[in-house]
Amino acid sequence: MQAETIRAAATTGPAEPRRRAGRQPRPETTFPESEIFDKQKFVAAFEGTDYALADLHHYHEAVNLWRDKITGQPPRRADWVATAKRFMFNDATDNRLKLAPNVQRHDPANPGPHNAGGGPARSGYVSKWDR
Repeated sequence: MQAETIRAAATTGPAEPRRRAGRQPRPETTFPESEIFDKQKFVAAFEGTDYALADLHHYHEAVNLWRDKITGQPPRRADWVATAKRFMFNDATDNRLKLAPNVQRHDPANPGPHNAGGGPARSGYVSKWDR
């Protein structure tokens, strides 16, 4: 089996893409044609990840409204989960990630009931930096 794989890779011409034996590439589809277009499936695709804290309904709509700048047509992708992650990652990198309505932001400058810590008044500990 391994010898066949090596032989196939060695005999592949430069114009032929190298693929693993038995693995079919996913076809490229528009987002409405994808498996995760249904909002429940879209949300389920991010359960258990850090992206579950994002406003997934907002990002579902953002991906759905995305169009090619030149043609105005919806883009075609093979992996729409990766594309949606890229949308959220780009927003997080620019510090503009839209969080879900039930997620509280951590603001160290404003210790309150929703922010952990609370400063020296709560814990009693005072560091040299608090003075």
